Amino acid sequence: MLFNYDLALDYISRARLANMCMFMGIRPFGTSSYLRFKLRRRLQNIRKDDRMIREEGVHTLTEEELSAACRARGMLWVLSLEEMRQQGFHSERRPYSSFAAT
Repeated sequence: MLFNYDLALDYISRARLANMCMFMGIRPFGTSSYLRFKLRRRLQNIRKDDRMIREEGVHTLTEEELSAACRARGMLWVLSLEEMRQQGFHSERRPYSSFAAT
């Protein structure tokens, strides 16, 4: 794993945790421990989804599934289907998620 998010989340301030939650589409309400829990769970789900997409291939995703996967990973700038397939899912470009080997 290139990014040990468990260790990093333990030392992040409450304000930054709240910002990360908002970026990841999580409501930033609750204690710092609860926000860390929600972020860890979201990152685990993304990693699980990454493994499944790696096994099946990005070409098997529908446009809606591909768009949802991009949004979950914070890739909001991607517009076309071809851009989503080509730019967003290369581990050498996005080492912290986007189908990087874990």
